[in-house]
Amino acid sequence: MVFFPNCPTFRITSSTGTLHEPPGCWMQNTSVSQQQDRLWTVDYVLNLLVGHFLFASYTALFTIVPLFVIHQGGETWHIGIVIGSFGVSGLLIRPFGGRWVYTLGAKKIAFVGLAIFGVATILHIVAFNVWLIIPARMLQGVGLAIGPVATSTIVANLAPDRRRGEAMAHMGLAIGVASLYSPVLAFWLFSEFGFSVTFIYAGAASILGAVFALGISAARTDIPAVSGGSTAKIPLISRGALFPTFVFLSYTVSTAPVNSFLPLLAEDRELGNPGLYFSVYAFTQIFVMMFSGTMADRLGNARVIVPGLLIVGVGMFLLWGAQNQLIFLTAAVLAGTGFGFIQPAMQALT
Repeated sequence: MVFFPNCPTFRITSSTGTLHEPPGCWMQNTSVSQQQDRLWTVDYVLNLLVGHFLFASYTALFTIVPLFVIHQGGETWHIGIVIGSFGVSGLLIRPFGGRWVYTLGAKKIAFVGLAIFGVATILHIVAFNVWLIIPARMLQGVGLAIGPVATSTIVANLAPDRRRGEAMAHMGLAIGVASLYSPVLAFWLFSEFGFSVTFIYAGAASILGAVFALGISAARTDIPAVSGGSTAKIPLISRGALFPTFVFLSYTVSTAPVNSFLPLLAEDRELGNPGLYFSVYAFTQIFVMMFSGTMADRLGNARVIVPGLLIVGVGMFLLWGAQNQLIFLTAAVLAGTGFGFIQPAMQALT
């Protein structure tokens, strides 16, 4: 007599010793397989909302911070310092973010990261000169350094292995939707109501994301093999992440100046609302991410990343020479297309 553990209500007797799968067992095993491949859970959707509102807050600042620096008496070169301070604090904190995710849990780090970013954004209101903006930006850098580490970890823990690229692509879509409307909305709020209302909007978006993070199940998203254990064996920098990091760096080096100086470029060359660039960029990115994650799963990450980097490069050359809005927005289309290919594949690698 043989019992099938996956089909506890069935049993068969075989005089020859041959095992026969009883009726209904195939259906139950198929159901188990489908359950294991399930992607769209409550925790996954909540995490998408967390990522969405964090980047709604972050991208709202693209069109505002450079103008705010000038408004507070700064010069063009001050913009580089203010934006750079954001990156420096993030660079210093990010290596610890991975360790904190392991030891404290991804849910907690996501909440803390978004809360820090939201509060730091609102603190811009009391920055009465250029040098007071820098501490607020550095605090923002801390929040953005650890928040996405946590949300990416949550995606990786929730997604079935063979759907990981798809899962990362949907996260990219959630972020892309934020980029679609938030820069334009922020610029409109600034034009109609001033800087204070704009910073309150951006900060509130991140805090709302932190609230959604509280609803995520820690049991399903933490890493049980390491949680609560010694941190001695947890490296600050994962060797497996080095190559993807250097590849992604080649992308960010070319695009980071866009986030810093695009509003001034648009004003100098009379290219219109700079938020339109980010909206077109985001719309294109969203469209490409609808299929780029699946392409990465089927073709391999390298075959998606390399073309994406090349497309971004062409877009940057067009932006450099843009003298009218058509070329300006064409550059946005190319940059969005390239990043739409790059992001899901890069996140799947890490």
